[in-house]
Amino acid sequence: MHKVIIIGAGPAGMAAALQLKRYGVDALLLEANNPGGLLNNANKVENYLGFADGINGTKLIEHFTTHLKKYDIKITQDFVEKTNFNDDFFEVYGSKQTYQSEKLILATGTSPIQPDIKLKTKVFFDVVDLIDVKNKHIIIVGAGDAAFDYAINLSQHNQITILNRSTEIKALPILQKIVADNSNINYLDNVSIDDHLKSNACDYLLFAIGRKPNKPKYANEMASQETELIKKQKLFLIGDIKNGIYRQTSLAIADGIKAAMEIAS
Repeated sequence: MHKVIIIGAGPAGMAAALQLKRYGVDALLLEANNPGGLLNNANKVENYLGFADGINGTKLIEHFTTHLKKYDIKITQDFVEKTNFNDDFFEVYGSKQTYQSEKLILATGTSPIQPDIKLKTKVFFDVVDLIDVKNKHIIIVGAGDAAFDYAINLSQHNQITILNRSTEIKALPILQKIVADNSNINYLDNVSIDDHLKSNACDYLLFAIGRKPNKPKYANEMASQETELIKKQKLFLIGDIKNGIYRQTSLAIADGIKAAMEIAS
């Protein structure tokens, strides 16, 4: 039986584990994939204090994991299939084993919205899956920060076309300027995706059209108790899973630290 289980080793989960450790609480930190969450997709993080010139997402993750190692905090690799709350404790059903805890922190972030597309062999939803691709034509669908950041990242070794289904651009002005000045990126707006793909070939199609909370499956008993468990500070939802469009590393870290302080208080 663990005092605390944290599901998700993104910035929020790692911050919670670190802060709990400072209080003398050894939390079990579970992660299904590589640590870092959406930072794995980030070409450059430019608004994180202490890095005035910006920092690549994977480099920032390295700083975070090094910090965890200093405190002897380990990340346990396991995919959580379901969670439950029964008899005043949580049960976390992983693909490798089942875990139990008094308190549960969900830091599972978000998953990409995936439209129904026929070209399944060419379609991707995270830039990290294409990061090593070179000399290809990649079409990116989207007009927000993620789409423009992905384009900048991939344009170093590829030809990029950004397709916007409307005329509204939601990306930051600084990202728009970088894209406009990049000869390897072609931006098109008010485009029918299906019509464009019929007459324009590409090697890969990358969608960046939004994300949704990536909440693990609850057992029926827990699903009906979620609100009450959060109110009683037994269950904590932190980071991108609850922050909607406000997906910022600093906010996620603050959530993790706050949850840990509430648990230890």
